[in-house]
Amino acid sequence: MENKQVSNKLNYTYGIILGVILSLVAFYSFKINNSLYSSNLTNGLLLTSVPVLGLFAILAAKKKVGFISFKEAMKNYTITIAVGLLISTLTNIFIFNFVDADFHKTVDKIQIDSYNKQKEIGIIQMQNAGTPKETIEKVNKSIEDLIEKTKNENPYELKNQILGYFSALATFLFFGLILSAITKKTNPSLR
Repeated sequence: MENKQVSNKLNYTYGIILGVILSLVAFYSFKINNSLYSSNLTNGLLLTSVPVLGLFAILAAKKKVGFISFKEAMKNYTITIAVGLLISTLTNIFIFNFVDADFHKTVDKIQIDSYNKQKEIGIIQMQNAGTPKETIEKVNKSIEDLIEKTKNENPYELKNQILGYFSALATFLFFGLILSAITKKTNPSLR
């Protein structure tokens, strides 16, 4: 029972650490560098930091006990990720709905500018590579549709933030399944 309490405390601790990291990135992006909201580097770092902190939670629990079942590893990962993403989501809800309700327009503009730049570069590269005109037109149309969707939807309103939380949680749980399978270790007394 004591091991489970230690494990749960570690899960929440790592979850809070993850939430603080994600929240600091959101506040930094909001106050100092708005372009980080559409940066591939930032998104890549965030996509890797979530499973990595989940893995740290699994390994910390495994170190305390000496072994960890798949179920316990998955539980440690899930609690850590759920807490971290919840803190991050609440931070974004606070920023986009209470601090500056129109901030999403700034982020949308940055995102649309990024899409347009990618479209220009992509079309030039496709033309240089001899890509058929029909294919180039399809790519152009899909990017234009994405730009139109960005203009018409606000992913930062409360309803979409909540849906985004559950979507992100589901996505990261997939990584949790893999990490739990890799890190599990059978209790030596059960062999």
